[in-house]
Amino acid sequence: MVPAREPTSKLLLTLKKKISHIDPASIPVTESGYDPLGPFGGDPSTYANPQARGDDLWEDGLNKHVHGTFGWGMDVEEARGLIQNGTEGVSGVLEFMRYFIEERGVSEGLFKEKIELLIKALDTFPMRIGYETHR
Repeated sequence: MVPAREPTSKLLLTLKKKISHIDPASIPVTESGYDPLGPFGGDPSTYANPQARGDDLWEDGLNKHVHGTFGWGMDVEEARGLIQNGTEGVSGVLEFMRYFIEERGVSEGLFKEKIELLIKALDTFPMRIGYETHR
C-alpha cells in the first residue's frame, strides 16, 4: 500500500481527527470473513485508470465503488456498523478518499456526504481518555 500522507482538506482532517480520538477498544478490528470496508483497503491507485484525472474518475467507476459500500441514503446507525479498525477499516476509507481528492483531483463534494456520514457515525463511539468529551 502507498504510505498515507497527511490530508490537507479540512473535511478529511476532521475525519482523521475523529478516527484518532476514538477509543480503539470500542471499534471492532477488521476480521476475515466480515470486511465491509475492505473495498477501500490496499493501494487506492489500483482502483482507477491511471490516465484519468479529476471528476472523470468519479464517472469512470469511483461512484459505483463508493456507493457499492455506502449505498444511497445510508443512515448513521448503518454506517456505524461498517466501521472497523485497520487498513481495511475506516482508516483505509480515509486514505482512499484522500488519495482521490488530493492526488487525483476528484472534487471533494463528490465524497462529502459519505465523509460527513462517517464523522457522524464515529461520534457514536466512546472517545479515548484524555479528550474533552466521553460517550
